[in-house]
Amino acid sequence: MNARFMGQFEHTLDEKGRVIVPSKWREQIGGEGHGARFIATGAPEPCVWIFSLGEWDRIHSQYANQYRGDFADRELTRNFFGKAEELATDDNGRVLLTRRLRRWAGLERELVLVGCYVKAEIWNADFWEERERNTEAYNKRIQDFHRQHEGYSEHVQRIFGGKATGE
Repeated sequence: MNARFMGQFEHTLDEKGRVIVPSKWREQIGGEGHGARFIATGAPEPCVWIFSLGEWDRIHSQYANQYRGDFADRELTRNFFGKAEELATDDNGRVLLTRRLRRWAGLERELVLVGCYVKAEIWNADFWEERERNTEAYNKRIQDFHRQHEGYSEHVQRIFGGKATGE
């Protein structure tokens, strides 16, 4: 059964790059404490996406059925799957976010974890707060992120459908 992520949680990234995964989410993705395993990857916005192993398998199968081997597919494979990491919680329910993922999403000390049904997102708290209070500035930052990452968002839309956010 795939996880169903809900809720919004404010957490702090510790000096080693670890963050506590909400207990409700750990229960759904593989248990309390040590060993709750999931996949984290760079999202098409400046955040990290979290998937249960079951949902990741579904995405992988869906992509395999759509893959055509053109340039866009190769770029998507390099970026979306290349950024992906399997992570597991420690005995305290914390997970170590790699430096690469933290840089991608601009994650600093204060974070917001957001449940988005079959995935969760980890955002820099300042960026998330801007989303809440200044939509115009937020949308500009998203568009700048898309330009900086040369169409990554559009490539990811091939898996998830829909239009890229903030455009």
